[in-house]
Amino acid sequence: MAINYASKYAGIVDEKFKLGAMTGQAVNSDYDFIGAKTVSVYEVPTVALQDYKRTGNDRYGTPAELENTKQELTLNMDRSFSFSIDRGNYEDTQMSNAAGQALNRQIEEVVIPEIDKYRLAKMFAGAGTIDTEKIGGYYEEILKASEAVSEANTPLTGRVLFVKTAFFNKLKLDSAFIKASDAAQDMLMKGSIGMIDGMNVFVLPSAYMPMGCDFIVAHAKATTAPTKLAEYKIHKDPPGINGWLVEGRVYFDAFVLNAKKGSIYAKQSAIGSFKVTSAKGSASGKSRFTLQGIDEAVIRAGMKLVYKATETAPTLGSDISAWTEAPMPNGGSFEMEIANGTKITFALAHEGKAHAASEVVTVIA
Repeated sequence: MAINYASKYAGIVDEKFKLGAMTGQAVNSDYDFIGAKTVSVYEVPTVALQDYKRTGNDRYGTPAELENTKQELTLNMDRSFSFSIDRGNYEDTQMSNAAGQALNRQIEEVVIPEIDKYRLAKMFAGAGTIDTEKIGGYYEEILKASEAVSEANTPLTGRVLFVKTAFFNKLKLDSAFIKASDAAQDMLMKGSIGMIDGMNVFVLPSAYMPMGCDFIVAHAKATTAPTKLAEYKIHKDPPGINGWLVEGRVYFDAFVLNAKKGSIYAKQSAIGSFKVTSAKGSASGKSRFTLQGIDEAVIRAGMKLVYKATETAPTLGSDISAWTEAPMPNGGSFEMEIANGTKITFALAHEGKAHAASEVVTVIA
């Protein structure tokens, strides 16, 4: 990328707006990963009550041996970045690309959003319910979600609602929502975002939400999200560079606990869409595929990227378990050996069901 040299001093660098961390209220750090990459979480069952017997042996009933199930939580997201700022470029851009400011920008615009998107994708993939049916009004959809997590014995306090902007706009036009409470009126008149049905509300751009997902209801105790390492360094005049070398590493993950997955509910009313382009790869016969309109964090969180030689896109929830899994993207692209000119379609699958699909891709190899 070219350096934009300053023709005159501006004094203010044009910065992008930043949302900041959005998922903190919906996760916990209850489990200690210090000194370990994997933590085992045990789920111990209970036994049913029975009538006490006042005579004979085993008056409390025949003892039932308790068995437990184990969930292994292994951290897999070990991400990093590196960039340099040449001292000459630093001087010629009126010092607008100072290393400290650039590092802060990288954390706020790249690192934090990836962690948020990854956590949301994990919640979606691990949700006790992924509802794909349309039942009526938008407010009714949220009440249905609230009812479902209540049926899973989810505490009333600590629930969070992550809602996509497009769905939120439709919710504000729903007459049932407008009539529901003074809080709804306040939200409409003042633009404030507070609580809906006792849940803290976070309105997110569609890029943050899993493909096609309208909203997610989650309780903080259902998802544990450790950040084991977050380290950022600025090296001044390192060997080979007259200027600054900026490096960062963040080692994190997120896990939905099996015993509490019923406390997460996701709504998807339409299949998501994305684009994949094809170009010649690094070797003869290989094609390089690049993802557009889909965040890599979604795939790393558990949604499978699959493909098939077909020009017919799957429908929401259709069975695509027989499709072939594609390689894990790195930096948004990957390579495969597929015959030149083949027409294929990619899709995102969860438990073998389609949740997003691409346009038809003509392979260039």
